[in-house]
Amino acid sequence: MSPPRRVVLLARPGPACERLAEAAREAGAEIALIADPTDTQPETVLAARPEALLVALEPAVESAIERFQDIYTDPDLIVLFE
Repeated sequence: MSPPRRVVLLARPGPACERLAEAAREAGAEIALIADPTDTQPETVLAARPEALLVALEPAVESAIERFQDIYTDPDLIVLFE
């Protein structure tokens, strides 16, 4: 059995964030960080050493998530947009 993947969840606080975190845990992920993309810097995400990034898309965060573009294009990172 392989160790759980370290996942960073970028989502605004609330029920949707909680559901995504729970779904990731149930799938065997280790949640390394849950961060609101509107007030989190890319350096904070990288410091959590994620193997995967789960991004909850919603209109309120569309402009904020552009700051994470360099992370999205990292070939060693799995990126999922929900």
